[in-house]
Amino acid sequence: MCTDRRPVHQTKFPARPQELNLWRQGVVENLGLILYSTLRWKLNVDLTIVKATKALMVCNRLAGISWGCKPRIIRWKDTMVVRPITTYGAVA
Repeated sequence: MCTDRRPVHQTKFPARPQELNLWRQGVVENLGLILYSTLRWKLNVDLTIVKATKALMVCNRLAGISWGCKPRIIRWKDTMVVRPITTYGAVA
């Protein structure tokens, strides 16, 4: 909406693209996903496996042979804790 009530703000971006100082990065992290410049997922998959393994081991420590949570609680923790870690950012 163009009115005279609001002052016109100057943009901080240069008018010409040649004046931008951009550099290329090899690895970028965005929203928790790690991408290489060649669009490979290896580092992201490796870190996701480590996170999911740690979460699974925590859930396993809650149950013993003769003590601990019921199996349905352990299954629920697997479904609600480990599965979202492994499927975050995955295409359906």
